[in-house]
Amino acid sequence: MLKICGFFSTRYFYGGLLNNGPQDRTSFLRPYTLFNLRSRERQEGGQIWNDDEARFVCKLVRTVEEERRKNQCGQKEMGISVITFYSK
Repeated sequence: MLKICGFFSTRYFYGGLLNNGPQDRTSFLRPYTLFNLRSRERQEGGQIWNDDEARFVCKLVRTVEEERRKNQCGQKEMGISVITFYSK
């Protein structure tokens, strides 16, 4: 996990108790980006979801994957992670 992502996670979800291991990564992407969409979430039976966010994330991942293929140029295989935040 990138250091900046790990810092956020450990601070807000684990009380500062997690530590990152060493990282040696290069990427054409920024470490992480937050998006705030104007849309409505739905709740039913203890589940929360947002169809607009799901469609946005699918399109974003497809776009990033296309750019990764164009820009990889011999880099090691790179994964994509999506972190979502919901609170009740």
